[in-house]
Amino acid sequence: MKYIVFLAGFFLYLSPIIGQDPQNLNPKSVYFKDFITSPFDGIEGRFKKLDPVAEQLDSIYFFAWNITTSDWDKTKSTLFLYDENNLLISKIIRAWNNQNSSWTERINIKKTYNDSDLLSEEIEQIWDSAGSRWLNQNKNVYNYNPVQTIDFYITQFWDTVNQSWTNLSKYIYGFDNESNWILYLRQDWNYDSLKWINRYQLLYTFENSVKTATLRQIWDTDSVTWSNNHFIAHNHDLSGLLINESGQIWNSDSLNWEFSSLIEYQYNTERQIVEKIYQIWEHNDWNKTVMYIYEYNETSRNTSIIYFTWNSSSGIWETNKKYLYDYNINGSLTNEIWHIWDTVNDIWLNDLMIKYYLSEAVSVISPLKNNEIIFFPNPFAGKVTLKLSGIQLSEIFLQIFDIEGRIVYSLKMNENPIQLDLHTLPGGTYLLNVKAGNRVFNKKIVKK
Repeated sequence: MKYIVFLAGFFLYLSPIIGQDPQNLNPKSVYFKDFITSPFDGIEGRFKKLDPVAEQLDSIYFFAWNITTSDWDKTKSTLFLYDENNLLISKIIRAWNNQNSSWTERINIKKTYNDSDLLSEEIEQIWDSAGSRWLNQNKNVYNYNPVQTIDFYITQFWDTVNQSWTNLSKYIYGFDNESNWILYLRQDWNYDSLKWINRYQLLYTFENSVKTATLRQIWDTDSVTWSNNHFIAHNHDLSGLLINESGQIWNSDSLNWEFSSLIEYQYNTERQIVEKIYQIWEHNDWNKTVMYIYEYNETSRNTSIIYFTWNSSSGIWETNKKYLYDYNINGSLTNEIWHIWDTVNDIWLNDLMIKYYLSEAVSVISPLKNNEIIFFPNPFAGKVTLKLSGIQLSEIFLQIFDIEGRIVYSLKMNENPIQLDLHTLPGGTYLLNVKAGNRVFNKKIVKK
C-alpha cells in the first residue's frame, strides 16, 4: 500500500533502497516509506515484544478529491483487529464499490505470535468474490535467536496446484555485540537443487552505535563470490546529526567507485529536519532534483511538508506537492491531506485525504477467557444475551465498536445475564469489548 515507484537513475542505490518518484511523494505517510538509507528502516520494531500503548490504530480510510462534485470520494480502507493482549492479528484491506455503494474486501493479512509475543507468521489472503472465501497467497515465517532478536524470515507463496506453501525467498539478519544491525542477506529458493542461493547482501558499518556506511553486494554465481554494487556513506556532525548521505555505484570495468547520489539535511534549533535536498551526479557535477521543506507545531509534531522539484532550465525550485498533518491531544496522527500545486492558477488543489481512527488500548494484566463470557446468538438480528461466569458485576463496562472504530453502543452492566436490544444497529461486523477492572475481552460479532 505504499506509494513507492522506482525512478531509474535517480538514486542509484539498490533495488530494496528504493528511489522516489518526484510526481508522488509523501515521506511521512504510513503508506509511503523513504527507503533511502536502509531497505527496512525501523524494521527492528516489527520484531520486538509489543508493549501496551495509549492508543491503537483501528482503521484507515482513503479519499480522493472529486473535481466534479467538489467533495471527497471514498476509495479504500484498512481495518485492524487486535487480540486481548493488544497484538495486531488481522489487517483487512477493502476497496470502495461505487456501483453499489459498499466496501469490497480485497486482502486480509493474518498475524500470529509466539509465546514471547513476537511475530511468528503472516499470511496474506485475497478475497475470492465468486467463491465468497479467502484464498491463500503469500506467507512470511519469522525465526528468532535465543535472545529474542530476529534471525531470519522466509517468504512463501501458495501453490494452488499442490495446495501447499512453497519457498520463495529468505532474509537473514546479523547483529554485532552491541546489537547494531550489521547484515541483511537475501537468498532465493532454487527449485532444481532445493537449496537457498545467495542474491544480495547489505553490510552496515557502525561507529559508537551510529551507522556510518551501507555496502550492497550482489552474488556472482559464476565466480561464486560477492561483487560490489552500491555504497552509501552516512555522514554526521560532531553532535551526531546526520548531515548528508552520499551514494556511489561500483564500476566493474574500472574497478572504482563512482558518485551517484547525495542527500543533504538541514535542522532547526530543536534538531528537527527542516530541509532535505536530493541531488544526482551527472556531467561531472551535482545536479539538484528534489527538495522537502518541513514545518512543526508547538509540540514538535510535523504539520506540513512541501515538495519541490528543480527546474534545471530556469534554475529555480518549482512547487509541486504539499502534505498537511493533524494530530489528536495525545500526539497521534489522525488526518493527512495531500495537495497538488496548480501552476496555471497558482493555488493548491486537493488530491488525497487519509483519516486514521484510533481507540484506547487496554493495558492487560489478565485477559478474560472465552468460557467466562458468553454472547449469543452470533450472528444476531436484534436481541442478544450476554452472560458472565465467575466475574463480579462491579465495574463491568460493555462497548460495541463499528468497523470505523466508533462506539455505537455502551453501558455499565448491572445484571447477569443481561439482554441487549441491538436491532437498531445496521447490518455488518462489529467489535464487542468488555472491561472488568484490569481485564478485557474482545470478540467479533456480526449483525445480519
